[in-house]
Amino acid sequence: MQEQSPSPRPNQRTALERLVRVTAVLLALAWITAACSSDDDDSDPTTTTSEAKSVSDASSDDLEAWQKDLNAVGCWAGPVDGELGPETEAAIKEYQEAKGLTVDGLLGPETEAALEKDAEEGNTVCTGGGSSTTSTTGGGGDQSACPGGPECYQTSISPTSGGYGTVITVTIVEGGCGDEASLEPPGGGEPIASTGQMDPAAGSLNGTMTVPDEIPAPETYTVSTNAGPQSECAKSFEVTAG
Repeated sequence: MQEQSPSPRPNQRTALERLVRVTAVLLALAWITAACSSDDDDSDPTTTTSEAKSVSDASSDDLEAWQKDLNAVGCWAGPVDGELGPETEAAIKEYQEAKGLTVDGLLGPETEAALEKDAEEGNTVCTGGGSSTTSTTGGGGDQSACPGGPECYQTSISPTSGGYGTVITVTIVEGGCGDEASLEPPGGGEPIASTGQMDPAAGSLNGTMTVPDEIPAPETYTVSTNAGPQSECAKSFEVTAG
């Protein structure tokens, strides 16, 4: 005859049931805690507090500001026109490389802050005109080291219009456009303002001149350099009413 296992005594059953209930409660509490923790954490690990800006997504105003600053520090970004071209992104990369930043062609917070600071302080950072530009040694439009390609003729002005007293900033990449710029009246004639001869600095030249008072306005004047073709080395500047 097979022996049957003795049934748990009442006090043993009570202890076992209590243990099962306690375990179930602890498991439920652990699940609730984990769920609440998950709900409270809404952060996206892929989200960053400061996103890098791509020139392809930038507004026209942003592009104009970047082009102006890049040209001012000697990193040629093309005309300050707010239009995206290959020169702008190449200039950002050239600036990043010169400053020891991550070279990605994006205007992240670090690059943008550094560029704005260098432009405000008048620092020349780049060697001028990208890797294809060969710097001359004598200025004055000497093209012996720059045979006449488009990289030789790089001049920018900022702003492109203004009233009496406006300071015009001129940047010339050394090569075919000389080393001096002047403000000439409509139709040509004697200059009415000049940057004077600029000292070369790291492949580019930077100078300023002020729009004089009491000249005819509104009129379109010309910022012209002392060398190079007019089609490449001269820029329009509108003098508005003072």
